[in-house]
Amino acid sequence: QPCQFRKRCSYLRNPATFGTQQVTAPAGQTRVVPACGTTTVLAGGVTTVFVDAGPAFVHTAGSAVQRGTRRVPVDIAFGGDFFAIVDSEAAGVPLDRAHIADLRRVGVELCLDIDKRAALTHPRLGASQPLAGVALTGPPSSEGAHLRGVVVNRHGVVDRSSLSGSAAVG
Repeated sequence: QPCQFRKRCSYLRNPATFGTQQVTAPAGQTRVVPACGTTTVLAGGVTTVFVDAGPAFVHTAGSAVQRGTRRVPVDIAFGGDFFAIVDSEAAGVPLDRAHIADLRRVGVELCLDIDKRAALTHPRLGASQPLAGVALTGPPSSEGAHLRGVVVNRHGVVDRSSLSGSAAVG
């Protein structure tokens, strides 16, 4: 089937006209490169887009925050934005759909708490930034996986996409 948004995605059908693009992102200039394939619905169009957002790095390792009676280990890393990386069970919430409201609450609380305690400054950008979200990790749910996770942004929005905070975790 042809692309239903033909005019909007014509550049995706012909990567030669799209080519490598520079996009301004929180981390600065980001390189976006399309990769082509021949076996997709968009035969010959873009099948994958590689994003080079610059280096991810650990800002703070082995820190901890207090949540009630729990001392919760926290790592803070940069992967396009600053993210806290927290084991969901250490924070007292199982990583499953039944506890999504609790995961949201914990994510927002951790963002507020960490923002009060730490100035997150990117070494190249200079300005202090608030924490973008919390990557909550948990045990894998399938063979071959090392862990699973969900990102809760500072506003309580849950995102399981492979982009949000995954560079900070990976």
